[in-house]
Amino acid sequence: MEKRIDALENTVTEIKVKLESFGELVTAGFKKVDINFESIGTEIKGLNSRVMDMDSKIEHMDSKIDCLDKKVDLLKCDTTEGFKAFNAKIEMLTDQVVKIGKVTNYVEYYNNLKVINSDKPQ
Repeated sequence: MEKRIDALENTVTEIKVKLESFGELVTAGFKKVDINFESIGTEIKGLNSRVMDMDSKIEHMDSKIDCLDKKVDLLKCDTTEGFKAFNAKIEMLTDQVVKIGKVTNYVEYYNNLKVINSDKPQ
């Protein structure tokens, strides 16, 4: 019976050693897991700061696009108004040329010159 008790004590001692070794492995594993989580946390913080930077750049680009849109709208308005003014001036000049033609009998002189040119031998 004493041999059985000694065998059981040896088995318990071996199990105790293996459990202590397993405990050390588990502790080392948790330390590695903690280090990995810290590393992942650092990476996430870095990614968050990059996202924030990109957000601010996008907001800046949005404001620039809005500014450009406003400038384009102003140019459209200015161009339309400018062409209206230009067309009005052309119409006014055309009217003046017609009046000058009437006062100077330009059409009559022009027709006379055409008749004279058609009478010339070529």
